[in-house]
Amino acid sequence: MSITNLCRKRLLTVVALLILGAVASSLALLIPPPVDAPATLDGLVAPRGLTALGNAELVVAEGGAGRLLRWDLDGDPDVVSAEFPFLAQSRIAGESASGISAALQTADGSYFAIVGEARAKGHQELYRLDPSGELAHVTRNDVLSTLPPLPIVNPYDLVQAANGDLLVTDSGRNAILRISQEGRIVDYVTFEPREDTGDGPLDIVPTGAAWGPDGALYVASLTGWPHPPGAAIVYRIVDANGDGDAQDDGEVSVYADGFTAATDIAFDADGALLVTEFSTRMAELVVDLTAAHAAELSGRLVRRALDGTTEVLADNLVGPTAVTVVSNRIFVSEEFAGRVVEIGPSPAARSGVRWLLVALAGLGTIAIAGGALWWLTGRTSQGRGE
Repeated sequence: MSITNLCRKRLLTVVALLILGAVASSLALLIPPPVDAPATLDGLVAPRGLTALGNAELVVAEGGAGRLLRWDLDGDPDVVSAEFPFLAQSRIAGESASGISAALQTADGSYFAIVGEARAKGHQELYRLDPSGELAHVTRNDVLSTLPPLPIVNPYDLVQAANGDLLVTDSGRNAILRISQEGRIVDYVTFEPREDTGDGPLDIVPTGAAWGPDGALYVASLTGWPHPPGAAIVYRIVDANGDGDAQDDGEVSVYADGFTAATDIAFDADGALLVTEFSTRMAELVVDLTAAHAAELSGRLVRRALDGTTEVLADNLVGPTAVTVVSNRIFVSEEFAGRVVEIGPSPAARSGVRWLLVALAGLGTIAIAGGALWWLTGRTSQGRGE
């Protein structure tokens, strides 16, 4: 073979390798994340609390319809019960519905659920739904009678303690209640108002609750009027001395701050904190609490990593009230949009995509370097007369 033909073949090989390298490097920049389309459950009336089950299902509290739903993340949900009391339009919150706010399932297959907010019959209560479908009061709070009311005002969220008791956040009382399965109620935490903002002391208004990776209880705060931007706090709560409450010094501490109108919290697989913010302009929204206004003054889902850095995973959420993680997939309920939506891709999915992009970029680099080495080897061989 002549030297001219050999050079031509080496040149064509180098060009091919360079093209391969350029294509691989370009794909590393252009390829979209390989994730499925986000799951969505819509057509709901004021969905609120979300609870993940161990079998990759989701429990949804549909406040404006008095329903407890169970969704396998694909298709229509199963209606566990449609017997919870509700008001399609709350008399104290404009277009906001009032009804079941959150629920959880216990080991025996029962559900415990709270119905709050409105001063109406059947509200401001803790209920138990047994495996047979029978719904019963755990507490008896006849708010329309002349009897002394129970200390439940506006229950928002609940988690189960190790001994089976329910820890219920009460936004109206600025407290966390400990309620036994027999209905005995004691204060677990009472929050004192914060500093005066010029409109009076700032109420805490506890909302979403979740057990953290460290076993502590974490609770979000909406804050009261005037709902200052950045004033909402996530608290870390422990019963350090084992006396059945967290009322002693040092048992309630600030875990994270800088949020606005926080409604719920959860933790992802990396231990990062997920926080839903009902609206970043809450003071404007509450004076006209309608679906249209909530869409205009939208909320967000914020992720706070263990090192304290934050990122917005989703904005333009229409009245987000809850967040949970199911099999490393993040879901948020939007009360005023009537839906539950998956927020993606998750940080873990984005991490997998980054590795793919690195691999493609590496392939491009290897191809280009290989082409150059092949050409140089050929030139050197020719120089030696080989």
